[in-house]
Amino acid sequence: IVAMIHFKCLIISVILICFPPALFTVSLQESNYEAKLHEDVRLECLFSSVESPSNLTVIWSRVEPKQAVEVYRLERGKENHLYTSAMFIQRAQLIHEQLKKNRAVLHLKKLQIKDSGTYRCIVKVKDDGDYKQVTLSVTAPYAPIKKAIMKTGQDEVELSCESQGFPSAQVIWSGGQQHTNLTEMSNSTTRSTDEDLIHIISKLTVKRDLVNNYTCSFLVKGETQQTATFSIPVVWIIVRFLSAVWTLILTAPIHCKASIGERDGM
Repeated sequence: IVAMIHFKCLIISVILICFPPALFTVSLQESNYEAKLHEDVRLECLFSSVESPSNLTVIWSRVEPKQAVEVYRLERGKENHLYTSAMFIQRAQLIHEQLKKNRAVLHLKKLQIKDSGTYRCIVKVKDDGDYKQVTLSVTAPYAPIKKAIMKTGQDEVELSCESQGFPSAQVIWSGGQQHTNLTEMSNSTTRSTDEDLIHIISKLTVKRDLVNNYTCSFLVKGETQQTATFSIPVVWIIVRFLSAVWTLILTAPIHCKASIGERDGM
């Protein structure tokens, strides 16, 4: 009997050595998130079962781009904002109800472009802990294009397309019945807005044509977000009309003076 007991203990020891108890781990259901400017997003990591959520420590931080900043901290069931970055303290919260489901869910509100980056989720219980990282990309669809036309020469007009969004867009110009690519003839300028959007103005100078259409398109990652078309000779007619009106305004006082002089001579 004693030998049998020793044999059973030996088997149990071998099992424990070969198959140790599972360590506390953190995992992901999703590693990449994309959300729009001014909207909300929830970043999530999953962790091993725990006896009580009150023993949990959860730390969410943004580690890229540098310098790393802390977004939210829960220490043994209690919030601690001592290390939280000022840019997140009013906009980040942990969904406590999800802790019972072994999920550390970070809710970010009113997203900004600069919120984009890599976020680290650290979950600890007593001396055990693990972490995983997710990526957040905040985007802003490009606004409807503002068109403008300006006469630059006797037989030329400048077409202008203006819009803003994020990330950077490629502006493609095309014209004619064959939709010939005219992008190399265009000139684009960009600047960053207060909200970190990319503001783009693209211009194309064309000669007067009897019948022609010119189109500008804003593409992000190869997909068209906005497009606008100029119709020639409609554009040319408008320019000629505005030019004629301006000329009439400038020459009107001269005609008035001439009329007065003729009347005095009589």
